[in-house]
Amino acid sequence: MKLLASLSMLLFLPAMHAAEGALPDWLPPETRVVIGVRVRSLVDSDLVKSAFSQAAASQAAAMPPQAAGWMNLTAALGFDLARDVDEIVITSTAQGEKPPVLIMVRGRFNRARLAAGAPSYGGVPLIGGGKDSSGVVALLDATTAMAGDLPLVREAIDRRGHGGISADLAARVEAVRNRYDIWGLGDRPADFKPPVGTPQGFGNIDRFQFGALFNHGLELSAEIHSTSAQDVEKLMASASFMDAVMKAQQSQAGTGKLDVHADKGTLYLSLTIPEEVLKKAMDAQAAGMKAAQAPRPGAKPVVPALKPKSPAGTPRTLNPDGGTGVVRLPGGP
Repeated sequence: MKLLASLSMLLFLPAMHAAEGALPDWLPPETRVVIGVRVRSLVDSDLVKSAFSQAAASQAAAMPPQAAGWMNLTAALGFDLARDVDEIVITSTAQGEKPPVLIMVRGRFNRARLAAGAPSYGGVPLIGGGKDSSGVVALLDATTAMAGDLPLVREAIDRRGHGGISADLAARVEAVRNRYDIWGLGDRPADFKPPVGTPQGFGNIDRFQFGALFNHGLELSAEIHSTSAQDVEKLMASASFMDAVMKAQQSQAGTGKLDVHADKGTLYLSLTIPEEVLKKAMDAQAAGMKAAQAPRPGAKPVVPALKPKSPAGTPRTLNPDGGTGVVRLPGGP
């Protein structure tokens, strides 16, 4: 769905702040998976700013047309993703072949401008939808919006004041939401079937939790529980291999610290990488990309080949890109 795909781009946008306000009561009670991004924390992080400035300098020309179009649209509406969005929370029941997704976005929205001429439901303006997409964005007020398929959004609007996720899930969410910049947790429904192609060792995972903090360097933690002790052993072996590689590198130069262990079917992983180590890695990557793009000494510049001219009198027609092409009539040479 194009609308949700566009909103998911916010996950890749460029100090830790406490979460502002509890989760809304219009989230589906059947919610089993919740993933969040503290966009404001990431935008304010010097480390993330540095990473994105380097990426923008080397890859700006490679921005997909869809991304460029979305950025142009938001600019025309007076909406800046990096400036106006503070938090994104993505929820799902994780049920069915195509699990429903409802997204909460908190920030600052010019409701009058964004909702000008838009239809409404229950007094809430709805933006988007149409023949190409069933996804809409509902502007609840000047600081909160929700996005999802139209039926799901309408149900959420009707549920305001007497709904929300379970108290147990809400408590687990707040514990990671107030600590990490990017976080997520979930429980597998009883009737859940792993998608075809699920990597070995992941098919029996029934509970997970993770969090990443970019305040001073990188701090990452994860907990993965599986109903299969054999799968836990496989995950443990993979994590232990990573640990061995990092320790070998650390003996040569400071890198980071990885701790991994398993207990009662749960794999626990924590990773910390100092800010200076990450910056050195980013500088090395930027230097490598710059060297790869630089012309080789003695290399001849590439000159685009010119299209041969058609014989005089040969009919021409315009191509969609503005060029010309030759049309050969039946019986012609």
